[in-house]
Amino acid sequence: MMPFTELLQNLRDKQELVTIRRDSLGVSDIRGYIEQVTQSHLLVLNVDYDVCFSGFIVLRVEDVTFLRWGNNKLQAWDKVLSAREKPQTNLQDSDLATWADVCKAVAEESAVISIYQEAVDDDSCFVGRNVQIEGELVRVEDITNEGVLDGIFAFPLKDITRVDFAGNYEQALLEMAE
Repeated sequence: MMPFTELLQNLRDKQELVTIRRDSLGVSDIRGYIEQVTQSHLLVLNVDYDVCFSGFIVLRVEDVTFLRWGNNKLQAWDKVLSAREKPQTNLQDSDLATWADVCKAVAEESAVISIYQEAVDDDSCFVGRNVQIEGELVRVEDITNEGVLDGIFAFPLKDITRVDFAGNYEQALLEMAE
């Protein structure tokens, strides 16, 4: 039987468009192309429901409960996406062993970051800039969903389940905040 990380790496190498489910968190499926696999984290080029690229997502491998690829819908989406230029990230070369590593690498590449604590609250994310790691905490300058800078938020790195960056939402909030 193939180890799970090996399957993820094979899907990355074949550049298969995949659906990723994380049932234990009770959140929506993610569709995209796997860009990097480590023992603990997965970097995904996000594909939104409008069949457009929308930034990148980093997930915990342990949360992935289901993968789908090669079905008619994903093949049709892949055909549409193959005509578009794929966004690039330097995170493929980064060490993504811990959430501290992920947050530092994302902060170096992207001005805005979305951080999720889906095991704590599956209905919210925190968006901000100027990420700092202080011991076991992540500290970020808050950007509200109106694009207003609004203080600082911080929480334990261990509670992070997902980090998004360079997506349409993050870019729009950054432009409103400037």
